[in-house]
Amino acid sequence: MNPNRLLTLLHPKLTRILLAPVFPVTTGLTIKDTATPANWTVGAALVPSKQTTGTNNPGVATTSAYNRVPGLALITRVKNVSTFGGNAASPMVCWATGQNGSDVTTMEGLAWVINFCGKAIGESLYPSTRITATADTYFRIALVLRGSGMWLIVDDTTLAWYTSAGTNSPLYGQVGGLGASRYPPDVTYMRVAQLSAPFNAEYGLCTAALIGARSAGETFTHAADTFISFTVTTLPTGANTIDLLFRIQDATNYWQVQITATGALTLNEIVAGVSTQRGTTAAAVTAGNRVVILAIGSTIAAYTASTARWTYTSATNFATETDGELDAIGDGVVTTLTTAPRTLTAAAQAVLAQV
Repeated sequence: MNPNRLLTLLHPKLTRILLAPVFPVTTGLTIKDTATPANWTVGAALVPSKQTTGTNNPGVATTSAYNRVPGLALITRVKNVSTFGGNAASPMVCWATGQNGSDVTTMEGLAWVINFCGKAIGESLYPSTRITATADTYFRIALVLRGSGMWLIVDDTTLAWYTSAGTNSPLYGQVGGLGASRYPPDVTYMRVAQLSAPFNAEYGLCTAALIGARSAGETFTHAADTFISFTVTTLPTGANTIDLLFRIQDATNYWQVQITATGALTLNEIVAGVSTQRGTTAAAVTAGNRVVILAIGSTIAAYTASTARWTYTSATNFATETDGELDAIGDGVVTTLTTAPRTLTAAAQAVLAQV
């Protein structure tokens, strides 16, 4: 990269930044857009970005729109300032189709609530990522686009959530308050970069990726702390069920998620062949729903349509096991089963650390 070209993107007051140590560019990494204000607040100029208008006001957005490409990342260091007040679901770091963020259906990203909450395109709900969004604390947030959806990463190490909905393009990077009467976050910098492997592949962060229609009896692997995601394209009928096993120790010791013909979603713990129900929600799954299981340590939670369905916090058995199986689907249809680790691999962390 020509450093003079990068300097032309910056406000004159920012040209004193020493680019080499701040942006250690290596093969496969391209910095596309950057701005580093000193403690940005309302009224400050952020070049090459701009303050937003509309209901997501005030905020800051990239001047340029970017075509959706796997591995394109918006990376920012930001904190929620408690003295600003009015911070419900605010601030929010997102990719959006416009610079004013006025239409939440076209925004996807990470919002501060009590916990960080992920948001997919076309969804208005915010499933908890089970990461505390501590006030007055800087977090480094990376939103890395996929061909459909994105990876949402906190502090270069933790996969907070990943979405599979959303193919909107082009997109603006944005930090702001979600909704009316929000106050600005404290933003140290905002950068856009094209990341190399594993981020530039659609399923690059996945431990397992079984794409398309799946069959009963298929096995997969997952990290001990993991996301498991699959789509219930068609619910089973009658007495048939969809049975997903994970954290399998052996044939009689494992965890099971079961989905019935009525859409009931149940968590069962099987110990020495004996099944004990640990959570259930009636009519939680409808045809076409993406089901996400989040297993972290002794906590197992389930989400459908971005809604938390149950959380079990005493799942100490088999917590280090990494085998899974789609045990049964009956006459239902399950598609695109993926798993992704809660903690990024060292290789993935190293790529983010370059930006």
